[in-house]
Amino acid sequence: MLPLVFDSVLILLLLAASIGGWRLYQKILTLQALHQDFQNSLRAFDETSRQTTETLGLLETKAKEVQTLMETSVARVEPMRQDLLFLCQRAESLADTLMHPPQKKTTTPAPLDTPFLAPQEMGILASQGRSHAERELSNLMAQRQAS
Repeated sequence: MLPLVFDSVLILLLLAASIGGWRLYQKILTLQALHQDFQNSLRAFDETSRQTTETLGLLETKAKEVQTLMETSVARVEPMRQDLLFLCQRAESLADTLMHPPQKKTTTPAPLDTPFLAPQEMGILASQGRSHAERELSNLMAQRQAS
């Protein structure tokens, strides 16, 4: 009878071990599936980071191109800004002159040492060292004097 009890205990132990082994096998399969999902996620993350790096490189290139474009645009606008600044200063001085007319003096002013330039001479001087606005203004004054 002892061998029968011993055999039944052994069968119960084998049955419990096989059930435990089956559960362990199921957990191993679950862990392998999770490992595969994790590996796929890592591959997707690597691909995303590679695409992000490429995009950043393209953005840097475009930013440099835009910076160069803006610098050239500013360089082209600078002479016009200088002309507008001159015109504004000239307009302010003319407005000040109109607002405060000069006082009449009892004595006559001394004649000018330098004679006024003829329109032809003004055209020659206008092309030498003057801004675009100054040349336009002197041409306009020459036309006005001629008519």
